[in-house]
Amino acid sequence: MKIKTLVVSLCLVAMSGCGGCGSSGKTAWTIFVYGNGDHNLSGSLANDIDKMTKATLTGDVRVIADYNASEKDASGVQYPTGTTWYSITGGGEKTIIDQTSEQNFDDPEVLSDAVAKVIQNYPADHYGVILWDHGGAWDRGFGGDNQDGTLFPSRGMTAVEARDAIRKGLKTGGSLFNVSPTLDFIGFDTCLLGTAEVAYLFKDMTKVYIANAEIDFGAGWNYTDTLTALAANTSMTPIEFATMEIEKWDILHKDITDMDKLIRSHTAIDTSKINDFATAIKNFVDVVEVTKSNGVLPNNGDVYANALALAVPGYGELSVKKTEDYDYRDLGQFLKYIVTNGSGDVAIKAKAAFDALSAMQIGRDYGTLRDPLTTYELAFNIALPTISSITPDLLSNYATKAEEWTNATGWKNFLADLKFSTSNEIPNGTYTVTGMTGTLIPSGSSLTFATMDVIQYNFPTNYNYGTTHFGKVTAGVTYNMLWDGNIWKLGTQAADTTVIPWSYVSDTLDAATSNPDNLLAAAAIITDNDGSLYNAYFIFEAGKMVAKSVTFQSESGEWAAASVDDFAEEHTGATFRPALMEAEDGFFVAQGTAEDVPLSGGVMLTTASAPHGTYYLIATVQNAWGNYASGGELYPITMP
Repeated sequence: MKIKTLVVSLCLVAMSGCGGCGSSGKTAWTIFVYGNGDHNLSGSLANDIDKMTKATLTGDVRVIADYNASEKDASGVQYPTGTTWYSITGGGEKTIIDQTSEQNFDDPEVLSDAVAKVIQNYPADHYGVILWDHGGAWDRGFGGDNQDGTLFPSRGMTAVEARDAIRKGLKTGGSLFNVSPTLDFIGFDTCLLGTAEVAYLFKDMTKVYIANAEIDFGAGWNYTDTLTALAANTSMTPIEFATMEIEKWDILHKDITDMDKLIRSHTAIDTSKINDFATAIKNFVDVVEVTKSNGVLPNNGDVYANALALAVPGYGELSVKKTEDYDYRDLGQFLKYIVTNGSGDVAIKAKAAFDALSAMQIGRDYGTLRDPLTTYELAFNIALPTISSITPDLLSNYATKAEEWTNATGWKNFLADLKFSTSNEIPNGTYTVTGMTGTLIPSGSSLTFATMDVIQYNFPTNYNYGTTHFGKVTAGVTYNMLWDGNIWKLGTQAADTTVIPWSYVSDTLDAATSNPDNLLAAAAIITDNDGSLYNAYFIFEAGKMVAKSVTFQSESGEWAAASVDDFAEEHTGATFRPALMEAEDGFFVAQGTAEDVPLSGGVMLTTASAPHGTYYLIATVQNAWGNYASGGELYPITMP
């Protein structure tokens, strides 16, 4: 999954021990950007630094960036090793104020020292920090410094380590002035850190917490407009700043990619209200505990399982199963389902928790599929793994890495209750194939989802040509899923590709191309200008035969996303080949010949009749507890 860089934007004070820097008097604001870009997003960090320089700034707003990159720029030139400190002056200008030898930006001591230096050298009335890097919620934290391509996997930095490092830096830096500054805001320009567990960690350090609950699909913060607006009104309060930042973020993201348009997710939190929110969650967990009988939730916890299953996020692909093992889901959507479908005190406490979450949010931005008026999504995630994937190891890891949050709320106990109460019911029903149509009649009482995929068994390689139908199904209803005999082709040379849904729950069992709100993903393998290979998906809206977004996985396992145009600009000379996915393990197998990732217009898709061979329509059904079954191997279809 794409985990974008984390920028810490801290308004901080001056830097000791840095060659060209030094205090030039107290300003209204100091913003510090901790640019950890020594990995597959080096180009994105360079673009964001460029956006900062384009802001219209005044002497009352200082922007200091600690910059570390490793990969090649758009022209194929290697970024310099080491760390570069910039003073961003705006109007297209930035000044190098210091350069150091290579550092590991995943080392908490490096972050702590950077914060202290900024505080000591650039005093201000207000401070903001932006952490720029990959982000991965409570379990993976943020970071990803590959040390100029020599360290795989990267060390990473837990959210607790980041919090403690910033706290130490603030204390050390402020000791020169006998103060310990409180941040006006901390912003994470990353993926997946708009979560309860991480936000709770920073409640005593900053007045405002800004982050993405979802993947950042490449564009990052709207630095140009946000910094310009701050410079034009340096008297704005932290709440006013957060409100403005959300507005500017929306301007940049609302139409920049198909993924942003439909499933972006960004929020700002008033940290003075986090304790009330945590108390409301604890009250909800406590009342759920009371309902257990012999340790088991009523009806195997079906109301919670259903709420969880319907809150599948958009940060990963759907392959053979209805859902993968997602770890985080929108808390607002989860709670609202329980408010509507739960009973008694459980529904009452769920509503109180939903209201407390709403009250602590200063603002949010969201894609059209995440409209809170219809989905009740609030752009704020929490640990809610697919129930079948909740293991003792996961619970132990959660107890350690999310210790402060779970001690305050009991959320680990709630996750354990879900696992202990899970039903072993396997989705059932009948499935037959007649001609080109798979007919499914599901049975059972649990909430169920279904997919149908076109598989070709061609020993030794069996290919999944993609998903034809997916969505929620109802017991006793007959679903006829017609395959039109076509397969997908990608690129100007129209080579075969696997097309699967990009994860989002459909309320009905739709043909993959029939619902214009569906996002689809075409598999490919990208070869970068330095020879690196990426598994990738070109993302497109159903009904639109052009992919304008791409998400890609580096050799180190990190995912990133961007518009196709931006990727091509940042990776000049990169090529791609369409790919088919192996049916059993999802392994990508390149097809056709390589072609350039286009600089404009996106990547084209077409369909064509499937070539001669024997195909199978495989139906997979999965219920709310994550139990699934598949069938259809006995019904071959021979294409002439």
